[in-house]
Order: sequence, then structure tokens, then C-alpha cells
Amino acid sequence: MTKDDLFKYINENCSKEEFRTIRDNRSKILLTHSSSGQKQALSEILEDDNMKLQLSDTKYALEVKTLQMFYRMLSLDPLRACYGYDHVLKASEQGAVDTLMMTDSLFRYV
Repeated sequence: MTKDDLFKYINENCSKEEFRTIRDNRSKILLTHSSSGQKQALSEILEDDNMKLQLSDTKYALEVKTLQMFYRMLSLDPLRACYGYDHVLKASEQGAVDTLMMTDSLFRYV
């Protein structure tokens, strides 16, 4: 199935109740090319300048920028990063937390 076939299927079937979320977000679907259907192709798509432009005002863009800043800071001053609940709690108590990043599994646990 190609992207065009899938998009056509979505448009033809999204009026059904079980596709309500898709129907409500249909305008957010972006069609683009990738060299494969494998998971690695996502990186290829997200590196495309046109796609970056289309995603520039999304939560994704902010998260990518935050991760890039973190990796840059980590390469320049690795001792500034804290890992683990206790270390982060102590840093927070001292007012030393600028950006807090959590995994989904930790977020759901807390």
C-alpha cells in the first residue's frame, strides 16, 4: 500500500465512528516520500528540509530543539546533566533545573 492509497482509504472510511480521531485530525496528515517503509525511514523524512518547515510550529519541533540543546550541553559540559530520581530531586531543590526531560514510562509511573 502506498501513501496515496492509504490517504484515499482514510478519506473514504473516516466517516465511520471508529475512525473519529483520524477524521478530526485529517488536516494534520502530511504526505511525503521515503526510500523505504522501514522504521529507519522516519529519520530520513524528519531530516527533509520541507518536512522540517511543515513541522516547525509543532510540539515535535520544540522537543527536537530541546534534545539538540541537551546533546550540545552534554558534549561541552557532561557534569551538568543529572540522571536518576535522587540526583534530579537534589538539583531541583537547589534551583539547578532549567529543563526536565522524562521518559514516557517514568512519567506514567509518577
